[in-house]
Amino acid sequence: MQQVGGDTGPSAPWHRLLEERARQAVDALARVEGVLGLLLAGSIGRGEPWPLSDIDVIPIYEDERAETAAAEVEAERNELLDWWAAEGHCTCLDVGKLRFTRSEAAQATALPPAEAARYLDDPRWFHSLDKGYRGRAAFDPEGLATRLSGWLTEARFAPEVARERLQMHWQQVGEAYEEAVAMLGKQETLAASIALRESLHALTRYLIEGWGGRDNSWARFATRLELRAAERGEEDLVAHVMTLYGLTPEEVVRRMALAPEGIRQRHRLSLQGRRLVGESVTEQQDARDVLLVFSTREVRYQRPPYGEWVGLELDRTTLGKRLDEYGHLLKRLT
Repeated sequence: MQQVGGDTGPSAPWHRLLEERARQAVDALARVEGVLGLLLAGSIGRGEPWPLSDIDVIPIYEDERAETAAAEVEAERNELLDWWAAEGHCTCLDVGKLRFTRSEAAQATALPPAEAARYLDDPRWFHSLDKGYRGRAAFDPEGLATRLSGWLTEARFAPEVARERLQMHWQQVGEAYEEAVAMLGKQETLAASIALRESLHALTRYLIEGWGGRDNSWARFATRLELRAAERGEEDLVAHVMTLYGLTPEEVVRRMALAPEGIRQRHRLSLQGRRLVGESVTEQQDARDVLLVFSTREVRYQRPPYGEWVGLELDRTTLGKRLDEYGHLLKRLT
C-alpha cells in the first residue's frame, strides 16, 4: 500500500486519486450493455471520503439483460482492480452485491419512501438504504438512478423504516445469542464464540440505529458508536460491549501485536488517514476498529483454525461466564 498524504481538501493527492478512479469505474461500467444507471454510493458518493475509502457503486440493469450485464460488470471490476494494483495502490471497488433491475427500481420509487419498510427482508434493499444514503447518480441517461438515490435517502430515516430496522436488529441479537447458548451446551465452543460475536454485531447496529445513527463506515464503526454513546451518556454501555468483544484496551494491544503484518499496516495507514481528514482518534481506538472489522472478515470468509489475534474465546468456562454476563445485559436492554 502506498502512503497517504497531502492536505484534506479536494486538491489532496489521495482525494484526486479517489475521484479519478471513481470516474474510471463509472466510465467502464457505463459501457456495459444493459447498464441503465449507476449510483455512486458510500462515503465518496456522499462527498465524505477519507484516504482508505472504497468506491461503492449500485448499478441498475435492464430486466432482460440483468444477469449477463452483471457478469460483464464483474469482469470490468476485476480489470480495473488489476490496473489500479499495477499503478502501485489498489482501491477497492465494491459493485455487484447491491444491484437492481429497471422494474425493481421503478416500482420502489413509485411508492412513498416510508414504504421502503416492506422491502427490508431483501438484503439488497436493507443495505442499499445505508450505502445509497445521500449518494449521487454518476451515470443516468434516463433519470432512474437520480430517483433511486433520492428515494433511498428519504427512506433511510423514515419512522416506519427505522422502527422495522430496529426490530430486525433486535431479533438478530436474540437469535444469535440463543445459538451461542445452544452451541456451548453442545460443547461446540468455537461455534458458540462465533455466534456470540454475531449477536454483538447485531447489538451494536441496534444501539447506533436507536441513537439516530447509521452503521456506515464499518472500518471506523466502533469509534462512531462511542461518539453516539457519549452524546447520550451511554459510554459505560459501549465499554461493556467492547469488553464482551474481547476488545478492552489491554486486549487491543495484545491482539494487534499478534496480528499479521498486513493488519498492522492497515492500522498504520488507517490512523494516518483518519487524522489527515481531521478525526480526533487515538491509536488505541483505531487499532480496536481495525481489529473489529478484520477479525470479523477473517471469521466470515476464512476457515478455522483462527489465529489468536482474531480474539475468539475458546475456553468453555470463560465463554460461559461471558454469555451469562451478556444475557444479563440483554435483559437490562429489553
